[in-house]
Amino acid sequence: MTDTDALHRPETPAIASWSYRRCAGPGVHWVWLSVALYLAACFLPAMPPIFGDHKIIGLSCLASLMYTLPAWWANPAYFLALILYWWHCHRIATIFAAISAVLACSFELLNFPNAGWYEGVFKQEVGCYVWIASMQVLACNLLWQEWIVWRQNENESAPAIDDSRVNDA
Repeated sequence: MTDTDALHRPETPAIASWSYRRCAGPGVHWVWLSVALYLAACFLPAMPPIFGDHKIIGLSCLASLMYTLPAWWANPAYFLALILYWWHCHRIATIFAAISAVLACSFELLNFPNAGWYEGVFKQEVGCYVWIASMQVLACNLLWQEWIVWRQNENESAPAIDDSRVNDA
């Protein structure tokens, strides 16, 4: 590239580079995949019918505020993780993403008693598994990104090796 090319090339505005890093930077495609899975889960059947003949879609489960179930609390943790990720608070976002992933799996982990209406709730449909996958994708991505940052910081802070004796030989 010559000096004249640099003079005639329009400079990228700061907002464009900011939006690129936020919406298309490294690892962000996994966040978008997680959001897409979450949105798909909202419109897929998540639970078998309880009172009628129609399966319950994920959006109904989200809107019904089933806050007595630990798995429902994965939703606020997931949204908090996304908000913190977009605000570049990656370490805290990773913590909330991990919490949401564990809470999403609590259907399976806590072994609720199969009595009354719970019996039908814990026979999940495909939407429930897509919802769990969205939480897992976000948590794995953020954990991976934190591990990469940790490794880079560890390599930068490593003491330099004195290899002058090797070069002299």
